Amino acid sequence: AASTLPVKEMVIKSKACHGEEASKQKTTLKPKVSIEEWLKNKDLSFAMMLVGMIERKGMTCVQFYKKANINKKTFWKIYNKADYKPSKLTVICSAIALELSLEETQQLLKTVGFTLSHSNKFDLIIEFFISQGKYDIF
Repeated sequence: AASTLPVKEMVIKSKACHGEEASKQKTTLKPKVSIEEWLKNKDLSFAMMLVGMIERKGMTCVQFYKKANINKKTFWKIYNKADYKPSKLTVICSAIALELSLEETQQLLKTVGFTLSHSNKFDLIIEFFISQGKYDIF
């Protein structure tokens, strides 16, 4: 059942329940693996994933960046700078140019910390057209 307490009262009750003593108790978990081992689980970078997708689609880099409406300079940064983080719009344009599925699009967005959100009208429109297989937007 949802609480009907006003927010201020909920905060006060929360402090009373967890008080000073609870906040002083810290537990430390010992890692089962080293940080080096943990970092081996790193996913592919945006650039690595994108280049692989371009190759699988049988496109050249020039065909891709023209179809994606990405300028040569931006594509060069993506291709040559491992730490380059493109804008969300650039990633979406890339997904549309490659005619990726919705799942592949989300996966590509995730590599640079983005997602398609149902709270964003633009994202919903993009999701709709990708899910319908309609990629001819220019």
